[in-house]
Amino acid sequence: MDNLAVDGHLSDENVSVELACLKERLDEDSSVVVSIERSGQHISLSKHATRALREILDTALTPSPEDDNPARRITTQQAARILGVSRPFVIKLLDQGEMPFERLGPSRHRRLKLSDVVDYQTRMQQVRRVALATMTEEAFTAGLYDETA
Repeated sequence: MDNLAVDGHLSDENVSVELACLKERLDEDSSVVVSIERSGQHISLSKHATRALREILDTALTPSPEDDNPARRITTQQAARILGVSRPFVIKLLDQGEMPFERLGPSRHRRLKLSDVVDYQTRMQQVRRVALATMTEEAFTAGLYDETA
């Protein structure tokens, strides 16, 4: 897993980025194994516990009035890590208006709300699910799937 520590310390925004990455990696319909690095222990979480952990992360990542604080913004590189894409691709998305952002004064640096990145990620997951369902239906209609499979 990517280490998002800055100068050996985790900032609040890096913790938010790590939580968003963790939430993305948790599949709602499967159990997971959590490894504790220091002790080497592995803890198996059931489907129900995994679902509960996702709900906790949803709550932790829910926008709050604090999100309007400019210090709570994330960089394009952090957004890229959350989305699993390159930083130039995030810049392209911003230029196309896919996510709102702010510039830092007259500089070229952009900052995004974590909640906007998570919202975009959720929208794209839904688009992928719909596209996959459509392709599956078309393949089934064309006889490319066996009835028994």
